[in-house]
Amino acid sequence: MQQKERFKRFINSRIFIGLITILLTLLIILLTSQVSFIFRPFQVFINVVSIPLIISLILYYLFMPIMRYLTQQGTTRNQSIFVVFLLIILIFFILLIWIIPVLRDQIGSLFNEFPNYYNAVSEQISHFINSDTYVQFSSFIESMVITIENAIVNYSETFISNTVASLGSTFGAIVSISLALITAPIMFYYLLKEDYKIPIQLMKFVPTKNRATIRQMIREINQQLSLYIRGQLIVALAVAIMFMIGYSIIGLPYAIALGIISGILNIIPYLGSFIAMIPAVIIAVVHSPFMVLKVLIVALVEQTLEGRIISPKVLGDNLKIHPIVILIVLLTAGQLNGVTGVIIGVPVYAVMKVFLRHGFNYFKKRTKLYDEPVDNQ
Repeated sequence: MQQKERFKRFINSRIFIGLITILLTLLIILLTSQVSFIFRPFQVFINVVSIPLIISLILYYLFMPIMRYLTQQGTTRNQSIFVVFLLIILIFFILLIWIIPVLRDQIGSLFNEFPNYYNAVSEQISHFINSDTYVQFSSFIESMVITIENAIVNYSETFISNTVASLGSTFGAIVSISLALITAPIMFYYLLKEDYKIPIQLMKFVPTKNRATIRQMIREINQQLSLYIRGQLIVALAVAIMFMIGYSIIGLPYAIALGIISGILNIIPYLGSFIAMIPAVIIAVVHSPFMVLKVLIVALVEQTLEGRIISPKVLGDNLKIHPIVILIVLLTAGQLNGVTGVIIGVPVYAVMKVFLRHGFNYFKKRTKLYDEPVDNQ
């Protein structure tokens, strides 16, 4: 009799319910993987829509503050959209007339001269290897270099293969880019025109008692994406300007190209700035050790201004994602989906974090497993 009572209590316990829930979740995942062909059309649809959707979302979050300001000043929504599109066209023509020709010339010259820079650096490394200083530490340095090379090669192979796989064939890439250029402005227009209708339509599918929670989730997701996308683009622009000015002051060749490359790569948190320094350091090494020192000083000043002033003012602490977590997300996303994964990894993680936090809060509330014990004393 006691055994039956114990078994009954165990069946009705939260631990048993939790185990059953985990088991059913794993079973659903297993069954889903077995019938993955059913979801193939959805996967194709997502692949087709993802690029124009990402472009339209970037434009939306970048220009939405201007849109809101114009509507607050009394202009109609259509008039505000017209002004926003005129502003985008103006920016495009400025880039086309002024920045793109200069950037094209400098990048073309940089690509032509880069093999010479690389050979010069290789000669200097060979000279160092043959010196007495290197011989004392040769075994340690060689083993460390081999280890680093193997790690870089393995990661690069996976990264490049995933990137190529995500791009598809040349024809497929051209078609995708063409469709993105055509459909992204249309999506962007309707986002500006009818963005307020999206939450209203979503709420129709949500049970009444859960609507307050879902509205809060939508607000948090919108805030996270808005903060990240707009903030990263503003910081990237500031980084590009700082590097262009800094490299121009110290007399480093290809200052504008290197500055813009640094700004573009800065979209990748933490890793982007480090990667952008590599061509600048290589070019500086060929000129003189003093030029290397000046490049490092420029990088130090830029990192100080970005980390202490620009990023805190623009991004703030609202994302609340630890730098180590960001690095792990970037490496994992890069392994899974190449360049695309690196670019969208952090915002996707920020959105998932909102879902997981609210899901965990719901789980705590329903199960009461995390309630603080009542002190009877």
